[in-house]
Amino acid sequence: MMNLIRNPNINSNHLFRADISLEAPFTEDFENQTDIPARIIQFRHYALKTVIVRTMIPRNQLVDKPLDQTCLIYELAQDSGEIRSLVIYLPHISSAEESPFYHPAVRGIGFLHIFDPSTQEGIVSIHYSFFEPVPRSIKLERTALHLLSAVHKHGQGSAAGYVKRVNHDVILAQAIVQNTYARLKSKYARTLIEGWVEVTDPGKHVFEDLGIAAFLIELWNDIYKDGCFPGFVDIGCGNGLLVHILLKEGYSGWGFDARRRKSWETYGTKTSESLKELILIPSIIQDPSVTNGLSHLRISDIQTESSSDNDTTSIPGIHNGMFPKGTFIISNHADELTPVRPSLLLRLHF
Repeated sequence: MMNLIRNPNINSNHLFRADISLEAPFTEDFENQTDIPARIIQFRHYALKTVIVRTMIPRNQLVDKPLDQTCLIYELAQDSGEIRSLVIYLPHISSAEESPFYHPAVRGIGFLHIFDPSTQEGIVSIHYSFFEPVPRSIKLERTALHLLSAVHKHGQGSAAGYVKRVNHDVILAQAIVQNTYARLKSKYARTLIEGWVEVTDPGKHVFEDLGIAAFLIELWNDIYKDGCFPGFVDIGCGNGLLVHILLKEGYSGWGFDARRRKSWETYGTKTSESLKELILIPSIIQDPSVTNGLSHLRISDIQTESSSDNDTTSIPGIHNGMFPKGTFIISNHADELTPVRPSLLLRLHF
């Protein structure tokens, strides 16, 4: 239950995360020390142990607003040895109409777990507290079954000794990147999708590159705190969308690919002039001949300028992989360039 409280996105793909503003044991002198007051209720025979206040952050804040919610954890031990645990979710709303799409339109949600230590078996059930009048909604029933299934799945995993194998968000805090992604999405997504000229799926490419841009922006904000950004180069930039977004956000850089894309000219003059049709052949390569149909070229003959736009039959220009010191290299789509990237980084003297 604690994992689901901290990560509501497990239950709803409309949510990014939960920001925890309070997590404290409940005592007689309990005081709310946050800007969001906790909603405290008591149940007969149950002892309130823990109070958590969280704000659920939706993916699209243009559609849904964040929701504050109090999570209360209770315990009760019966004389028979039966152990009862109760977890209550109290959204900070006063009517069903205030409930966002990603949350059931109810006053509260309860999860009751009854466990028998002698048999090592338990039962978990879900309960709604309705606003008046009580609705009859198939959606509420489906949501209850979904929430119950998630609790059961995680409970079974915990009982089986599941241990998380991979820790994510170890370079940058999740919330920082998600907030930047949400800002970029609201700023650029609609225009980019509507103006898409490639045959590929605009939804996939636009949202993917907005996510990468959000990560890079926050990474650069962390690395270059002094403001001395050295510039970037996107090797194998493809449709050039990532370069376009980064340029629009004020970062200097450029990109190149072996083949010009139709979309390059749709981004505007600044971006189109920053995208080049070039093939990367690092100067560190000692083989004098170049394969893949270019065997007549030699490294000594490499040109660093792109082909003439008027000569459509000529090959693209060649880049030798030499960039200004400190240049930040991006090559997330350039799978075939994976073996040469370490050598390029060494030449930049990081």
